[in-house]
Amino acid sequence: MDENSILINKFEGGQSNPTYYIKVADKEVVLRRKPFGQLLKGAHQIEREYRVMNQLGSVSFPVPRMLHLCEDDSIIGSHFFLMECVHGDVINLSMEKIADAQKRSCLLQVVETLSKLHNFDVDALNLSDFGRKSNYCKRVLTTWSKQYYSSTTDQPELPEMTELIQRLEGDVGNIVDMTSLIHGDYSLMNIMYNSDENRVSAVLDWELSTIGNPLMDFAYLCMFYHAPSEYFMMNDPSGNIQEIIKKLPTEDELIRYYCKLRRIPYPIQNWNFFLALNFFKLSSIIQGVYSRHLKGNASSSSAEFMKYLVPPMVKTALNLIKSSTEMILSPSNRGQRVLDQVKNFLKIHVDPKEFEFAKYLEKEETVPKAAELMLQWREQARQANLWNLFLPDVSGLTNVDYSHVAEYLGRSAPYSTVFNCNAPDTGNMEVLHMYGSEYQQEKWLKPLMRGEISSAFCMTGKCLLLLKLHQ
Repeated sequence: MDENSILINKFEGGQSNPTYYIKVADKEVVLRRKPFGQLLKGAHQIEREYRVMNQLGSVSFPVPRMLHLCEDDSIIGSHFFLMECVHGDVINLSMEKIADAQKRSCLLQVVETLSKLHNFDVDALNLSDFGRKSNYCKRVLTTWSKQYYSSTTDQPELPEMTELIQRLEGDVGNIVDMTSLIHGDYSLMNIMYNSDENRVSAVLDWELSTIGNPLMDFAYLCMFYHAPSEYFMMNDPSGNIQEIIKKLPTEDELIRYYCKLRRIPYPIQNWNFFLALNFFKLSSIIQGVYSRHLKGNASSSSAEFMKYLVPPMVKTALNLIKSSTEMILSPSNRGQRVLDQVKNFLKIHVDPKEFEFAKYLEKEETVPKAAELMLQWREQARQANLWNLFLPDVSGLTNVDYSHVAEYLGRSAPYSTVFNCNAPDTGNMEVLHMYGSEYQQEKWLKPLMRGEISSAFCMTGKCLLLLKLHQ
């Protein structure tokens, strides 16, 4: 074969397994191998990468198609695998190749893709032996503590890291186990996006994939909302992250969307713990990258600067884990605005006629007048966008925000009904919203949310039987 017909280029930017673009005549493939030199035990298991992507490709999850795994070190000096070359743009933290009008939908697509991964049945994927199914967070803490200390034997101690590890060890016992297939490094730097079709075209770099707590994956994606400026300067200095974030959904919006897609409760308990554990884990990984630089076998030319990134990452994690013990009971800025709007609405429309409403209810012949007045108030509330405030996905309020609204609505009998926030409708709508089938939502949820129908308290079982016997 003519050597001139072979083109080999190394992809820049990765800090772990070296990855190469190879073109032979008109054929394109990507080769991924282990790093050169001495490696930490258990690291860089490209065989696992190949296996998980091969299985996910079989169920149409967006990964490159696997071509061949070679476990013979004599070929190029280490194990390697070949995969198809997927053309497109990696999103990256700057999102500079994503149009402003698409940035929001792009990030939502990224969350949808992650929720799809987490909803897979690992047994159906033949990956039930891909990792242990319990105590994932504790294992992460143990594993990466060892990796961190083994990477710092010839470097000064960082007291803040010691404190962070101790705090995480004290809190990890409070974490409830959840299990799914996880990516382990799910960030915008490992995701390719097709702008023309508004979809994720490929998820890359599955080296850390395993069976574990899916909230660790999701929190890792959300780290950019909290990361120090050094992190962005090191990884993708081409954009102003604060300006970019303004064009994206808020972190709370992403959390709500993820919970809805996964059908899990919102808010996520111990959210700051998952963020802090991810910052700790990433700090340990970065320390390992710098350690490989000192030994002369780093994959990236920027590895020598990684030592400057660890301290601010550890500080961020400490701040998160410290603040996670604080209960925030004040409403957000948005929550306060809505509460003020509710109070003002009631003061103008309801309070002046509240006594009149109560008098109408005292006599059977005037009840229709009370109903007419309530319908008038409800229509005014709907027009003022003060409707279904109890439902986070509709109102955008957090549970804490709505608790302040609910406390005020409880001061007078008609208040809750005015805003379609009365029981038992609220409980039924919440259940149908989170768990209802498409048919159930169409038949019951939407009419309830529009105020076209209402629920009723009904006695069942023994109570109903006793009533019939009494009659």
